[in-house]
Amino acid sequence: MQISEGTTECVCEFINECPFFERHEGLENTVRTVKEVFCYGEKQDCALYQIAREIGIQHLPDELLPFDHLSVESILSQRT
Repeated sequence: MQISEGTTECVCEFINECPFFERHEGLENTVRTVKEVFCYGEKQDCALYQIAREIGIQHLPDELLPFDHLSVESILSQRT
């Protein structure tokens, strides 16, 4: 699924403040792919989105990657 950056229907509300992009700013291809797949696509499948939505973007661990779904359950269970 390819969605242009001008499309707003699926755009993740955390895209402009997600720390993943700041940490990976030198990896243009990686950033572009993550944005296309998760930010402009299936945001609910992004581990970063799941954590940000449930407990706040300020609680995103530095090592968490968008596809790191195994860590989501662990992180959320530690916060409850």
